[in-house]
Amino acid sequence: MVRLVWRWIGFLRLRSALLALLLAAGLTPAAHAQRVALLVGNASYSSAPLRNPPNDVREMEAALTAVGFKVSKVLNANQSQLKRAVRDFGNSARGAEMALLYYSGHGTQVRGENYLIPVGASIDKESDYEIEAVSANAVLAQLREAQPRAAVVVLDACRDNPHVASTKTLTKGLARMDAPTGTMIAFATAPNDVAQDNGLYARVLAKNLQRPGLELLDVFRDTSSEVRRQSSGQQVPRVSEVSIDQRIYLAGQLRTGVDGQSRHTQLSSIVPESAPSSPTAHQAPVQVPRSETTAPSALFNSSTSQIKWDVATAYPATNFHTVNINQFAADVDKASGGKLKMTVHANAALFKAPEIKRAVQGGQAQAGDILLANYQNEWQLFGADGLPFLADSYEEAAKLWKVQRPLLEKKLAEQGMMVLYAVPWPPQGVYSNKPLNSAADFQGTKWRAYSPSTARIAELVGAQPVTVQAANVSQAFATGAVESMMSSGLTGADAKLFEHVKYWYDTQAWLPKNALLVNRKAFDALDKSTQDAVMKAAADAESRGWATSKKVNSESLDKLKAGGMQVLTPPAQLSADMNKVGDALLREWLVKAGSEGHALIDEFRK
Repeated sequence: MVRLVWRWIGFLRLRSALLALLLAAGLTPAAHAQRVALLVGNASYSSAPLRNPPNDVREMEAALTAVGFKVSKVLNANQSQLKRAVRDFGNSARGAEMALLYYSGHGTQVRGENYLIPVGASIDKESDYEIEAVSANAVLAQLREAQPRAAVVVLDACRDNPHVASTKTLTKGLARMDAPTGTMIAFATAPNDVAQDNGLYARVLAKNLQRPGLELLDVFRDTSSEVRRQSSGQQVPRVSEVSIDQRIYLAGQLRTGVDGQSRHTQLSSIVPESAPSSPTAHQAPVQVPRSETTAPSALFNSSTSQIKWDVATAYPATNFHTVNINQFAADVDKASGGKLKMTVHANAALFKAPEIKRAVQGGQAQAGDILLANYQNEWQLFGADGLPFLADSYEEAAKLWKVQRPLLEKKLAEQGMMVLYAVPWPPQGVYSNKPLNSAADFQGTKWRAYSPSTARIAELVGAQPVTVQAANVSQAFATGAVESMMSSGLTGADAKLFEHVKYWYDTQAWLPKNALLVNRKAFDALDKSTQDAVMKAAADAESRGWATSKKVNSESLDKLKAGGMQVLTPPAQLSADMNKVGDALLREWLVKAGSEGHALIDEFRK
């Protein structure tokens, strides 16, 4: 009898110890009870009713229930019901393993703030949104207070605003949002864009939520790719912010047993980023299928057999910068023996030009090509090569880059990035729809501004600055939205500006550089041989790019001439006026750049 008692006590102690270990690791089967979700589907609007939100909610409810969420839902909610549902959701999210809110319905942005529009909202003027709608920031405030281990906000609300007439500062779609720590914010389409009321996003997302072995960010990246494919590029979902530092597998991980077979497990659904990336004697390796290794968290795991990077660029596939990046990617693939595969997304297909740097910094793209001068307002030295007539030849541009690069590398390191290489555009000239004799001829014209320097030039010559992305330049000239700009002959050749513009003046103003940046965490996750392959290919790409830039400059000017554009040497008065503009910009820049800027210019002029 005594022996039986001691055996029972021993069993209880063993069970307690095992439970303690499971609790410490977050591996208890009860963990799924801590997943909570709120689903909102608003469709019955008196103005611009929607068809799919109730179906979207049903799709999401089935998927989330299947992966262990306790789901609450509300359909066709008025403001009071929507606010109450958000408040109750915040309460249920306290201490939860994961909290997810999905909203399908009308939504809009007003002065950069996103609003969810309840059914029955009476909105006649812009200020009514604060009274009649529900701010998306209210949802984030609830999550910030609740502090679940991880949170996701999905806004399938990027539809046409039914209250257009009431909004003076209307911008299509929804605006970017800053995520609290531990939160991801996903949009059914790109910021400032609209999606169709067809249920596509919800269907694809619901399917991917239930795929075992797919990490959370992979779920949304794969969803984006599939929606983009099925919509023929008309709808491109985005993850705006990711502040989650854990690997999350909603449908469980795939693990390899001792027999070599992959098995699905619901345990370890949340894995801290500090968890070991290589298996120990007591830990089976996580298997991540090759087709699913596209999210940063998976990409940063050096145990995967193949790593995939997304590389974003805003320029057409035929542009020499893009061609150079594709060759760089091919060189890395070959030198690494296929361990690192890069997909180059051209023509702003993945991110628009102003979004690329932030996307690389946040890990939404592992690498991206940016025009350095675009970021002068962030840090003045980014714009050094955009100062008119400072470095006005390839030789001078190379000298400036040699001085600029160490400072740039230090700055990017602070932001979690590296510069792989930089390549200049051909020398900048002036496009104009009318002949130019002096700077006075710019007075009142619409000038395309794509950087702080080009915007300031417009002000100094009395032109009206207009922001137009590279992909839209041809249309802007064709419609009269732009009448002049400063850019390279290559830009005009790529955009076939000779169809809409009559003159290009070869002012040799400056040679701005594009730089290929990489997320430092992504790079550090590579093994040493792959890192070496990347750096060797980058050095080759820089040398090749500079040589190609010189070649395409003359070829581009030939294309402009062949298309009927007049390529002209600027009149003496125009050159003198533009040099004065350059001197003024340099003085202003040095004031803003401070000691760093003075040191750079002094070193460059030695």
